[in-house]
Amino acid sequence: MNQSEAEGYDTNVSLPSNHATSNRKVVVIPATKSLHPDRDHVEPSHQKIRVAAYCRVSTSLEEQQGSYALQKQYYEKLINDNPNWECAGVYGDEGKSGTSMKGRTGFLEMMDDVRAGLIDMIITKATSRFGRNNVEFIEALDELESYGVEVSFESEGIVTSGTNNRTMLQVMGATNEHYSNTLSNNVRWSKERNMKEGKVTICYGNFLGYKKGLDGNPEIVPEEAETVKLIFNEFLTGKSYASIATKLNSEGITTKNQKPWIGEAVKRILINEKYTGDVLLQKTYKKSYLDKYCHKNNGEKPQVLVKNNHEAIIDRETFARAQELISERTKRKTKGTAKSPFVGRIKCNECGEIFGHKTWNSRGNIKYSAWVCRNKYTEETTYSDKKCKTPNLREEWIVNGYMIALSKFIGVRHEYLGRYERKIKRIDHRLEPSGIEKEIRAEDEHIKEIEKNKVSLDQEWELTFGKNEEFRLRQEAIKEEMIEAFRHKKELEEEQASLRARKAELTTFIKTIKALPEQLTKFNDEIFLKTIDYILVKPNSMLYYFYGDEYIRVTLEEAKKQHQIL
Repeated sequence: MNQSEAEGYDTNVSLPSNHATSNRKVVVIPATKSLHPDRDHVEPSHQKIRVAAYCRVSTSLEEQQGSYALQKQYYEKLINDNPNWECAGVYGDEGKSGTSMKGRTGFLEMMDDVRAGLIDMIITKATSRFGRNNVEFIEALDELESYGVEVSFESEGIVTSGTNNRTMLQVMGATNEHYSNTLSNNVRWSKERNMKEGKVTICYGNFLGYKKGLDGNPEIVPEEAETVKLIFNEFLTGKSYASIATKLNSEGITTKNQKPWIGEAVKRILINEKYTGDVLLQKTYKKSYLDKYCHKNNGEKPQVLVKNNHEAIIDRETFARAQELISERTKRKTKGTAKSPFVGRIKCNECGEIFGHKTWNSRGNIKYSAWVCRNKYTEETTYSDKKCKTPNLREEWIVNGYMIALSKFIGVRHEYLGRYERKIKRIDHRLEPSGIEKEIRAEDEHIKEIEKNKVSLDQEWELTFGKNEEFRLRQEAIKEEMIEAFRHKKELEEEQASLRARKAELTTFIKTIKALPEQLTKFNDEIFLKTIDYILVKPNSMLYYFYGDEYIRVTLEEAKKQHQIL
């Protein structure tokens, strides 16, 4: 018996003849259904192309306001002067950044009209006007293409319907994002330099007790300063934030923005070091230029304290006593929750903020633990339509939801674990000596070669006494090449470190999941921390993201029901 017979193969099967393959035909079967049936009912009134235009300027400065108005006039005339076009509208966003679609109402309205079948073609000044976030830029183009809507970018001379334009648009999108990143880095560098020099910029809009003086420095507003002193005095006599707010409201005293007081606004007054005449710089930071949210600086970024910057309303001793009392109250309030496994792991899908812990009373005066989006009850959002629509969550619902999600995950763990094993194999393949390490070594060699070229060019430069323009251009080219090489090497090293950390994370996760029984009898903090990366809260559900980007959705209705295994 030969090997083929031993393995069960039919050795008598013959291959088809060449004659059979010569008669091979390809038949194209046309589509019979629309990708977007909701557009099918829209009947054009005539054969004209319905053309829309989109304009955007990123700041509300006067010169850009003029540019915005001129853009709109230009496109209205351009469309109306073409006998084959019908104006479908000129959409625009003024004073909006291109790093995110969120908040660009003009762009979003235009996309809604595309989906409604009201637009056939869009013209815009440049790819950068569409956006500087490459992922969102490409996603928008993909959606427009799926609706059969063509986009014309005038500056680049690119039309999305062109056969060879896809790669060019991807390159332009990446270039626009890189420009935005560079601009953001320049602004950040300027702010950091000003910070180190002790240059202070104060926003007076919400700064109770002060106004901008004639010399540009903070000037005390006497009647507002009395309110600040009252808040500190009441707090140091044992009053809570809420009771102080109630007292202020009953006396007809409003905030700087003429709004009623709430406890959180009172606390912000009490922790603001500016009332001592000092200014602490860089209290918040953004993780990247695409990040639209400010995060509290808990040591992630350097800070600078500028002492005696302006006249004080509160002496330092009083302020210090207030901070001690706040710290004591916080410890009492968070006792038992500071070590909660949910801290920092519950995120709001609407605004991206982390959920914070609260202890509330029910109607029967029974205390219960709840988790709330931190952006929900600030002074700016409490009485505003901007308040997040995500629900407040009782802690028991979060626990119930986790038990449900984990139970579902364990039920098909073999399927999931197969995916995780493949993820680790892909990471291992990338971490092999022939993978990313080889690329880092190659970049090191590249940098050495550039350095040799720079030394050689410097010697030539000295011989010409810097008068040869060709050498100056070559010097600039080498400088740019060096910057790009170091940037690429840094990216590779960061990727390598990230992959190693991810592999360790996934390995721990797999080990934990494999060791779990078919059904857990109660919630376990340690298991939660080893399995859940974060929880994303939506208006009617919670998405439990396990390590490795796999998630299970649990509705609030499910979570509110007492789960059978609890």
